[in-house]
Amino acid sequence: MSERQLRKFRAKRLQSIRKDDLRLSQKAFAQAVGVNVRTLQDWEMGRSIMPKPVEIILSLMRDIPSVRKKLLKSGTVNLKAA
Repeated sequence: MSERQLRKFRAKRLQSIRKDDLRLSQKAFAQAVGVNVRTLQDWEMGRSIMPKPVEIILSLMRDIPSVRKKLLKSGTVNLKAA
């Protein structure tokens, strides 16, 4: 798989998990992980690569409802501290 194909695959995966599994708007997910909506849109379009810590947060939000609830309630994750 080429780098471009991999980037598109990861972008579609992010978008699918956000929309279908988590049922979150771009705004809600962006706020939960502490990024601008434009940054999230760039990830979902494959224009830039989602950082590994965000991938981990995405998986935790999908797999552990209490994590999702806490992140949505707090409104943001401090990725700089990670």
